[in-house]
Amino acid sequence: MHESNNKHLSFVKQAKRILANKKRRKFFIRRITILACLVLVLSSALYMLFRSQPSNPEPVKDSKDITNEKSNRSITRIMPETKDNDIKTYLNDKPVVIDAGHGGIDPGSNNGDLVEKDINLDVALKIGKLLEQEGIKTILTRNDDTFMKPSEKIGFANENDACLFVSIHCNYFDDTSVNGTTTYYYPSDYKDAGNLPGKEFATMIQEALMNHIGTRDRGIAPGPKTIVLKNSKMPSALVELAFITNPSDAALLASENFRQKAAEGIAQGIKKAVEILYSKADTGSADTGTSSENNTIPQP
Repeated sequence: MHESNNKHLSFVKQAKRILANKKRRKFFIRRITILACLVLVLSSALYMLFRSQPSNPEPVKDSKDITNEKSNRSITRIMPETKDNDIKTYLNDKPVVIDAGHGGIDPGSNNGDLVEKDINLDVALKIGKLLEQEGIKTILTRNDDTFMKPSEKIGFANENDACLFVSIHCNYFDDTSVNGTTTYYYPSDYKDAGNLPGKEFATMIQEALMNHIGTRDRGIAPGPKTIVLKNSKMPSALVELAFITNPSDAALLASENFRQKAAEGIAQGIKKAVEILYSKADTGSADTGTSSENNTIPQP
């Protein structure tokens, strides 16, 4: 009898515990449900609040602002909104081709560790960068230590319908006292390619170059046997920066400052020629200035 009572009491206690656990679960479920509802209501209220706030519209930008943004994103700067824009349009499909003389298996001349092909490439790359900054489309015959035959280089320029061609070189001579800077040209009027005579183009390059570097001015000279000049369909020039065989000139050619200044001078001369080409295309004539010529310069 006593044992039966104990079993009954144990069953009652167990039932009470189960009932208490159920009540606790229901209580927690109700609390979680209420909390979830509160979060949902609060989120909805915040959404409606911010949705009702007027957004601040972005200020309308004028055309100058838009142009500046495009310029900042672009490697090549856009030319100012003047006649230069017309020049840029005129040159869209007629690039300037810059040739770094020699290259690859053809080192050119040298003076110890100073090798012509390396100097030519460095200056050509600098010219290309300067012209691109002016908005002038520019192509290089090589941008690394690559070999191309002279006929292939000028063929490349002709195939790309270039408006101008400039080949960069360093001069040499057995007599190491000979120094200075020369620009060669092919004696043609180039009537089918802008009507800018090669002599006038060489003058523009030489004069601008002399305004930037401190070498002896040896003037301009014809180079009728030079392949990249005589086979050119556009105004072309071959620049002999300085004599790599002359100690003073060689020191300049080794200088980063000299190379930069030389690039700036040549780029300036090219830009002037581009403006002349545009002027001739626009009006049919232009004054290209005068030239000084020296026919006693060592030929390239």
